Amino acid sequence: MLDLTESMETYTELVNQLVNRKNPDLLCVDKQHGVIIVELDGAIHDRKVKKTEERNNLFRGAGIKLVVLNIADIKECQETIIERLESEMLKLVGQR
Repeated sequence: MLDLTESMETYTELVNQLVNRKNPDLLCVDKQHGVIIVELDGAIHDRKVKKTEERNNLFRGAGIKLVVLNIADIKECQETIIERLESEMLKLVGQR
């Protein structure tokens, strides 16, 4: 995880570089949990597996927590995106 006590300028620069390169769907910054990126993956990601894996590895390699929500899986489980996101976020921050 990225250390938010580091220079805010350095931290902001790193996040900006990653966001500009990969344009995440949702970016959350929290003092306690660091940077969390949420990606909503649709059918295009089933065809672009290598690029999706590269994106995930880039974020995780930078110490960013990543939540990937597969829209087809969510529909199959008859959940809403909000329900799945809440569940995954609670797992990620260790509250479930």
